[in-house]
This record gives sequence, C-alpha cells and structure tokens, in this order.
Amino acid sequence: MTNAISFITIDKHNQVPLYFQVKESILSAIRSGKFLPGDKLPTEEELCKEFGISRPVVRQAYSELTAEHIIERKRGHGSYVKQMDIANMNFHHLVNFEEEMKILGKKPGTQLIRAEVVPYDTDIYQSLDMEKEDPCFMIVRVRYADCMPFSLISNYISLARFPGLDRFDFAVESLYRTLEGHYHTKIYKANRTMHSQIIDPTAANLLRVEKQTAAHIVTSVDFDCLDKPVGMSVEVFPGETHEFSFTVYRR
Repeated sequence: MTNAISFITIDKHNQVPLYFQVKESILSAIRSGKFLPGDKLPTEEELCKEFGISRPVVRQAYSELTAEHIIERKRGHGSYVKQMDIANMNFHHLVNFEEEMKILGKKPGTQLIRAEVVPYDTDIYQSLDMEKEDPCFMIVRVRYADCMPFSLISNYISLARFPGLDRFDFAVESLYRTLEGHYHTKIYKANRTMHSQIIDPTAANLLRVEKQTAAHIVTSVDFDCLDKPVGMSVEVFPGETHEFSFTVYRR
C-alpha cells in the first residue's frame, strides 16, 4: 500500500455509495492537508486492486472531482490535486468556509448578524420541500478573510427537520459541522445559480463597499446523499473584489 492510498478509506458495509465514499475520502485528505496541490492521486487500477471495487466506481468519483475542479487529469500521467483559487472556490467546490480559507491560506472570521425564525417565503419553502407550517430558521453572517469582509451569507433551514438547531451559536459553530456531528447529515451536492445586481445598502455597509456598486449573488440549495434538500443559502460577494471564471467544453 502506498502512502497516497493509505489516505483513502471505504466501508463496503456502509449504505453510502462506494463512489461517494472514494470521493469524500479524497476530499477529506485534501482538506486535512494530506493531499496538497500538485500531488498525484492513486490510479484507478491501484484503487480497484486495493479495495476490491470496480473501475466504474473509481471513475465516477474521479469524474465528479474533475468536474468540480478539485483534481485534474493529465493524459498519460494520471490525476493530480488541482491548485484552487479564490475566483473559483465558492462556485465549484463544496467545502465549508473554514476549509475554503485554509486551502486558500487565509485566516477565516465570522460575525453573526441575525439568527431567527422567519416568515413563510414561497421560494425558500418550495426549494426545501417544507410544509407551510414548518418553522424556517435563518442565519445571517459576514465572512472575513484575513480580517477583511469576504461575503455576506444568509442560510435557511427547516427546524422541523433539524429541531434544536436554533440553540447553537453560529458565531463560532460551523453549520456544516453541526449538521454532520449532531444530525448525522452530510451535504452531498449543491445546485448553485449566480446573478449580478446593485448591492443592497445594508449589505454594502456590512461588507464595507460603496453603495450602488455591483455584487455577485450566489444562491445554493444543498442536498444529502438521498437527494433530499438540506438547506438553502444566498451569498453576496462584492463585485469589485470577486470574479468567477469557468471552463466550458465543446460537446
């Protein structure tokens, strides 16, 4: 067993799909610094032999990591951990904020603005498959990178599905880690959309930017491994300090 393979673990008795276990194990190794940008990953053949799994299982895990810009595949050379950059991190990578800043080499910070139950909103309730009588909990925070405002994020989540979530202090707690540790719910995927608009005056003050400037608004709906919606977020990025780039392929 090579050192690289020793960073990857799977459990065939677990109901979580094997390809997802491979993918999450690699992501965990990247987040913890075991795999660094530029490191070569085990080949499909090595993983199949080590864990007794089929090549399509490994191929799906690697394909999703490639599509999410986490690894890159070099023809004839193998798969490597990709260098991540701030322009693409939030849109392409499914990591919590602390992990995002750690990968980027920046010091994270959080200021809690509001945490409260909010009235019924059609878009939010439909996106989260919530019943009209279900209480919706909203968490609003300013994110900081090296003590500078990075973004303003509003999270929406059902207290019917996650009772007691409103008792946690999200000025210091990670929402992702709280869901995983206390509710055994892990985010598997997110559907994200982005649009641009003139920044809201309140957001401008919190993010310390001029009013009437452009902002990027990223809306995300997160799902668990059973494809059930977990939460929704709306994140505001100042247009003057953020850009998003994309690679597209001809089909």
